[in-house]
Amino acid sequence: MAAYGGAAPFRSREGLSTRAVAGSDEIQLRIDPMQGDLDDEISGLHNQVRRLRYVAEEIGTEAKFQNDFLNQLAIAFIVILFRLRLKGIMSPKVTVMKYS
Repeated sequence: MAAYGGAAPFRSREGLSTRAVAGSDEIQLRIDPMQGDLDDEISGLHNQVRRLRYVAEEIGTEAKFQNDFLNQLAIAFIVILFRLRLKGIMSPKVTVMKYS
């Protein structure tokens, strides 16, 4: 039973199995050279790594976009508060807290 990208997380084919190492980004790979098609398994693992890299890049891009959006929103909010204070609509005692 092949999984995502042609490689299974725990057992892929006879003679080849993978296992996650606790508390690590690494995996353990056990190969029995007498069984299984090693080239297909390696190709499947390469495909899986390629897909994971793509997902990681997409997550990074989205995180940057959201961070930039929040920064622009905070700046716009500060500008609005400043203008309201200049017009005398808002008391100068109101303070803006920074977000982290």
